[in-house]
Amino acid sequence: MKTRLLFLVPFLCLWVFAQEPSVPPEPQTSFLDNPLLPPDTSNPSATLFGFLEDINRAYELSTEQGRHNISAELGRAFQRRLLRYMDTTELPEHIREQAGLEAAISLKEILDRIPLPDPSEAPGGEDAPDRWKIPGTDLVIRKQTEGLYQDEYLFSARTVQEAAPYFETIQHMPYRTTGPQTSPGIMHWYKSTPAHPWMAAVVSSLPGFFRNEVAGQTIWQWVGLVVILVGGALLMHLVIRLGRMRAKAFLHVKISRYVLTLLFPIAAVLIPLGIKILLRRVLVLSGEVLVVTDFIVGLLLLIAVMRLVWAIGTRIQAVVLTHPRFQQDILDAQIIRLVGRVATVLAVILVFLEGGKRLGIPLSTLVAGAGISGFAVAMAAQDSLKNILGSVMLILDKPFEVGDRILAKGFDGIVKEIGLRSTKLELLTGHGATLPNEELARTEIENISRRPFIRRILDLRIPLDTPTQNVENAIKGIEDLLENHEGMPPDFPPRVYYFDIVEDAKLFRIIYWYEPPAYWDYLAFNQRINLGINRLFEAEGITMLTPTRVTTENGADPLPVD
Repeated sequence: MKTRLLFLVPFLCLWVFAQEPSVPPEPQTSFLDNPLLPPDTSNPSATLFGFLEDINRAYELSTEQGRHNISAELGRAFQRRLLRYMDTTELPEHIREQAGLEAAISLKEILDRIPLPDPSEAPGGEDAPDRWKIPGTDLVIRKQTEGLYQDEYLFSARTVQEAAPYFETIQHMPYRTTGPQTSPGIMHWYKSTPAHPWMAAVVSSLPGFFRNEVAGQTIWQWVGLVVILVGGALLMHLVIRLGRMRAKAFLHVKISRYVLTLLFPIAAVLIPLGIKILLRRVLVLSGEVLVVTDFIVGLLLLIAVMRLVWAIGTRIQAVVLTHPRFQQDILDAQIIRLVGRVATVLAVILVFLEGGKRLGIPLSTLVAGAGISGFAVAMAAQDSLKNILGSVMLILDKPFEVGDRILAKGFDGIVKEIGLRSTKLELLTGHGATLPNEELARTEIENISRRPFIRRILDLRIPLDTPTQNVENAIKGIEDLLENHEGMPPDFPPRVYYFDIVEDAKLFRIIYWYEPPAYWDYLAFNQRINLGINRLFEAEGITMLTPTRVTTENGADPLPVD
């Protein structure tokens, strides 16, 4: 007996080792356990019934716990999962998620009303066709041939686009009573139930009348839309106006405070962003109302961003131009100002093109529109373009700088600003004048501030019967009076001539130069010379006839610069 048992031991060992080890079954993982678990879209059947199962699960969870009690993370995870079943490439980019979710709920309402094939009858497996239409409908599930979800079966782009109109056509039909689970009233629940706790509390305190639908939205949504849009527009207007006032006040006072006024255009950008969040996540608008309001708010956001880019450009210019180097070199400062403005304009144009594309306006339309409008603007603004070119010529030729006193086109004043279009003068009368740069670039300009000295030419007339000795004494006295005079340039000594005789008088010409061209000192010196000449003529018994002629370097008695 023992021998037999020993004989069986090897066979028992072989049998034990030949058995496959038992492995415990893997636990089933659901989407709620792993939000990253992708849906099965390997064939039309999996896509159709997986979509119905996931949207039923989301609706059940939301109605059990209350939509406003669902965490934002879980809500976004459900939304992303439902969108994975659909080709949303043809929806407007700026409202793609919101419009896609509305399309998903519209599809659910349609599928809950029509007879569906048995899962075993719907195409499945590797031999599934590339395109399958749900029987009795125009709803198509198509195999993706390119893009991020290539080879996956999704509801076609046309089906997604037409989901809402299809639902409006079929919404009068009763819900089916057989087949997959239905979700009666899911669209009304989606539109009328607030997604945020505080809004849910507000709506729950309102009479039931506010839950009625008007033009695709509930009354409480219409009221909230008006309040948000009007309040946001007023707040944005207030911020922009206050920002302009503070920027103007600080521009020439303190550069750091001027830079800080950038907070106002930043706030103007945040306001439409906040409006978009409220409209999408609190009011949860849908349909054409969502498209129109989101486009309008997006347009306001684009304008605010363009203003912000312009404000950043102007403040960068202001910071750079306050550097001591540019304050000393006016030419470099003007070049920096011109380049800065051109760069800022280009940045604003780029923002406009990119923003327009995100709003759903095709880039070709934007470029074509910009080209046509640019041509029209160029034709209508030829003078402005000429003035811009004129400003470039003025900056490069540098006939004057900010702070110089010039005579041009009959205006005598101090240059206060050289802009892209015009140059601003502060006239010596206290008035202001604006001269187009295009005209300044081709006109004669006399820069009084750059004269090294002031020249005076004084013509005097005396009677013909004045004795020659008295004339000689007068000439010698004037020469002595002007010898090595105050402000005499070494290379320009004074000149005194008895230079002509006319029918009724003898003519004297006195010429002298005065430097530096400090006008008040020059006038005081002229007064001393005039009094000295008067004393000389009185001593010699010479009578001075009229008229006399006095000219200065610029042809007229200028008013002072300093």
